[in-house]
Amino acid sequence: MSETGLVMGFLCFANGGCFVSTELYDVSEFQASGVERFDHSQLDEGDQSVMSDLGVPNRIKDTLVGKATVSGARKRIKFATMNLYPSSRSDNPGAAEACYRNNIIGVGWGGAGDGENHSELSASDYTRRVFEQYGDEDSTAENDFAHFALWLSPGDIVITKNLGPVAKYGRVKGPMKHRDQSDAEDELREHSIGFYREVEWVDVSPEDAPAKVLSTTCRGTVTLPGLDRASMEQITDQFDSPIGDIDYELEEEELSAAFSELAERPANNKDNANRLIDSLSASGSYNGLETVVCTYIQAKTGAVMHPSSRSYPGIEAIFRTTGDQGPETYGVQVKRGSFSDKDKLKRFADRHDRLFLFSSAGDEIDHEDITNINQRDLSEYIINSSYDLPPVEVDRILRAREYMVE
Repeated sequence: MSETGLVMGFLCFANGGCFVSTELYDVSEFQASGVERFDHSQLDEGDQSVMSDLGVPNRIKDTLVGKATVSGARKRIKFATMNLYPSSRSDNPGAAEACYRNNIIGVGWGGAGDGENHSELSASDYTRRVFEQYGDEDSTAENDFAHFALWLSPGDIVITKNLGPVAKYGRVKGPMKHRDQSDAEDELREHSIGFYREVEWVDVSPEDAPAKVLSTTCRGTVTLPGLDRASMEQITDQFDSPIGDIDYELEEEELSAAFSELAERPANNKDNANRLIDSLSASGSYNGLETVVCTYIQAKTGAVMHPSSRSYPGIEAIFRTTGDQGPETYGVQVKRGSFSDKDKLKRFADRHDRLFLFSSAGDEIDHEDITNINQRDLSEYIINSSYDLPPVEVDRILRAREYMVE
């Protein structure tokens, strides 16, 4: 393909304002609160000027908004579909493999930055150069470069299907760079990749992909997916797996010391207890908050946990134990917010031996057979029972320490 074309074109949808952050957070820390639209007015002032001066169309799409539970910072995630090389450029199929192999997404136009001092040039500078050197009356491809350079931010997610029917998601990890800055510069030049962004790739099986992703064709250089909130949350779930290596290794003595430090904080500060609970993951694919609450119940009652079933809609888990009067059955429901169908939960409690409830919002239900677990008790259990917790949650809790008030 030529230097003036896209190796991988895409458009991202939404970022700006108070949501912008240079710190890349774990997707498992993201708690969605809704969907908001984004347009050029929410870009940084300088980027707005570039878009306006160059006549880049104002493309508006829905984005997923929420917060990073560890830091409490507001976050926004943009979504885009893309082709790693346009279908008309079949002479360069290796560009897709180069992107996957080097964990990047890339575009062409490398001549706009070859041999320059890249520490002195911004994404806006490169965008103006691309339009000056390669643009014409129909600058459709260059408009895509502007979105690649100025709209995309760390934490955004792109979707592609270049290497077979199974989709791949790429989560953007950093700013745009020129190929001169890459350790794989020769390979990028071979495939006419001029500018790139580092990403984390995730392979997605058909059964785990939303219907809107399965039905999307990544044709040409840019496809604009119309994703609803459920689809966007299902996509983010693919990056939130507890399987794999934890980023730290602590000896038993160090782990004990770390949790002893935590013990001095949440016990006398309600905000710290909230922060500790919020640090636990809570997604569709894996819910650390539910896991920790269930571990707490087992520790307190000695009951054995069993998966819930269709016989108990809305109940996360069922516990079996033997009480003074024989076999007993407990249920548990865990919510980040308030309980939605309290009458149904009361009926469960009427028909079984006990229902345990936990709400991080502090919601409770008054019933003689319902035990409401409060945040203070759960946070104290977490601090005193580190070895009973899943390693991925221990890691998240320790990273939340810096946001707690001493």
